[in-house]
Parts: sequence; structure tokens; C-alpha cells
Amino acid sequence: MKHAIYTCLILMAIVAGCKGRSKESEVVANLKKDDATFLALKDTAQKHLPQFIAALAKKEAGLKFIIKSDFVDKGTTEHMWSQISEYRDEKFNGIFIDSAFNVKNINPGDRVSIDKKRVEDWAIYNDNNERVAGAFSEKYLKSKLHN
Repeated sequence: MKHAIYTCLILMAIVAGCKGRSKESEVVANLKKDDATFLALKDTAQKHLPQFIAALAKKEAGLKFIIKSDFVDKGTTEHMWSQISEYRDEKFNGIFIDSAFNVKNINPGDRVSIDKKRVEDWAIYNDNNERVAGAFSEKYLKSKLHN
């Protein structure tokens, strides 16, 4: 029971943090659909996905598991993060934790189910928000940021 309450508090804090950010203060990396570097980094994330799945299955306390995938609304696509709680039947289940700019059919806190093949990147963080593994595209995307 304590673990369930702790998990709920963490998720509420994440959602509150996402809702508190304004779009004006956000930066966006605009990439072409066929950006070769990003696609190569996605392949790297897919190649190492078994590591993510194995760590998620252990359910080690203090770790946060997140996945970047695409979300589509009326032909508009955004690539955003979700916190994952389980992997079952080739799908990751969890909660959407990002802020959409143009996609209007998803909000922070919404439940998501993401097909394994749609994973573009993944990361594991500890309680101190220090990356433990993953985030293959982070450095490249930071180099492409636009206000």
C-alpha cells in the first residue's frame, strides 16, 4: 500500500510539473521527417530496448522509466515522453508526462499504451533525476533546439 501511495504522489508531482510549464518558456527541436541522425539514434534506442524492458521488469525502487514516442492528431505529429509502469504483450503502459504544442488529443496524466515498435528513445532516471541509462537522442536534440 505504501508503494502505491508513493507511486501516485510521484505521478501527481510529475503531472503538476508538466502543467506548470508555459509553452512560451518551452523550446522545440524541429526535425525533418527523414532526419538521418535522429533515425539512427532511434535505431540505437530500439537495439537497446531489451535493457529497458529487463530493468522495468525488476521494478527496482527509486527508478523512473520513460519512453519517447510519436503522438498524432489530425495529421500533426509530435514526439513526446511518457512514464512507463509496465510492459505486456509488446506494449508499454503508463502515463503521458509531456506538454503537447500542436497535438490536442493528449494531456499530461492521460493513460497511454505504446507499441514496442513506436519507441523512439527511452531513459531510466533515479530518485535524484539523474540519468541511469538511455536518452540516446538527448545530445542531438539539444543541438537542434529552437524557441
